[in-house]
Amino acid sequence: MRASSPAGALLAAYVLYASASGASLDLLLPTAASPVSTEMQEQLRQVAQQSLATGPGARAYCAP
Repeated sequence: MRASSPAGALLAAYVLYASASGASLDLLLPTAASPVSTEMQEQLRQVAQQSLATGPGARAYCAP
């Protein structure tokens, strides 16, 4: 079995975090301990936000 890419795992984490918490990803700071560059982290946060904005109905299943 092949391991997932760090960027893909981080993107999934951003989507799950924002969906479950309802918090904005704009408030997250780059993680220096990540193998993903800070520039890529910013791009991934933007992609996650765009994904959530186009499919807000999915949040209904994660809201507390």
